[in-house]
Amino acid sequence: MKRIIIRFVVIGEAMEPKSLGIFDNYRVKKQLIHSSTSIATNLILVDEILRAGLSSLRPVIIDITVNASWIQHGVTVAGGYERGSATNQLNNPSGLFVDDDQTILIADTSNHRVIQWKIGDTNGQVIAGGHGKGNRSDQLNYPTDVLINKETDNLIVCDRENRRVARWSRRSGTTQGEIIFDNIRCFGLAMDDQRYLYISDNYKHEVRRYRIGDKSGTVVAGGQGQGDGFNQLNWPTYIFVDRQQNTYVSDTGNHRVMKWNKGATEGIIVAGDLSNNANDMNDIQSAEKILSIFDCVVEDTNPPIPQASKINFSSIPASPQQIKKSFENNTNASNNSKT
Repeated sequence: MKRIIIRFVVIGEAMEPKSLGIFDNYRVKKQLIHSSTSIATNLILVDEILRAGLSSLRPVIIDITVNASWIQHGVTVAGGYERGSATNQLNNPSGLFVDDDQTILIADTSNHRVIQWKIGDTNGQVIAGGHGKGNRSDQLNYPTDVLINKETDNLIVCDRENRRVARWSRRSGTTQGEIIFDNIRCFGLAMDDQRYLYISDNYKHEVRRYRIGDKSGTVVAGGQGQGDGFNQLNWPTYIFVDRQQNTYVSDTGNHRVMKWNKGATEGIIVAGDLSNNANDMNDIQSAEKILSIFDCVVEDTNPPIPQASKINFSSIPASPQQIKKSFENNTNASNNSKT
């Protein structure tokens, strides 16, 4: 019997400011939610945007009671042996995906690879890239997100610094990827249950929806240039698409999460800064709340997990500016180390 993947969003309570960026972490952890209600017991959460992409399952959106709280100590399921390139290490992991058998796929950004961990393994398996930074068909260049198309049994990888989205077969012996979209500065990926692929482009400040084989796509969020208007985005990163094809966007530079209903020309602020006041401790800029969907693992960022008040939106413990700066700093540092 397949385990149902449940998706939800949590509003986290603001905590003290943190200076850590999201890319200062080298392991992935699983975190349980504790609640007095049976429906919330043993749910495994991910402090990341997860996209299930399951052919036979639909995401279920639920509420968790206000007295639900996060268990404070997670269990490391990937990495945890400091920064490095060995198969038991990670280096700036970013996007991740959990399959229905709880296999964890991680965009191991600064190792320029996608690595897979099965529950209980002490070492991961490189399944895409891993041949150094580069633009050959067997290489990746700072990948930031990954998902599985269950219908074709392929990986789809956001190969960010190569400005492309690539497809890698999951068949044993696959050593090269195939470019399916190029000239796109992608950051986040999502796939709905009709097999439309959604890609955030934080240079064009938009999210597009594609049918595989369609090269142009359709703008579903943003696309009106960089800005803070309701029809604009500013450095969008992770995305989530619900059953109605509504798109939720981590609008990183605007310190907010936006919901774009299917066919809408403007978005709705559902979490974060209503006034773009970056100093407000209660907005997303203060680092404790940002778009996050889950089932299964948490990227370890050292700060304690916030208590959940209502299941609507969760947290990445780094501000949007920190995420952007940390990514760019790590990219520059890695580039400089090669010269």
